[in-house]
Amino acid sequence: MSETVKGLNIKLSLDGRDLENELKEIQSDLKEQQKDLKATKANLKYDSSNVELWKQ
Repeated sequence: MSETVKGLNIKLSLDGRDLENELKEIQSDLKEQQKDLKATKANLKYDSSNVELWKQ
């Protein structure tokens, strides 16, 4: 059941698959960000004066 009220979409469901899929996508995004942060941290370890790395 889905209803639109002034541009707001509300979906009520007893099926948790949509929520599970969204949570998996968020978890995947967080893992990718963690990898990027680890790489940045490792690069800063070797070149701590690099301003561009600090901005990341």
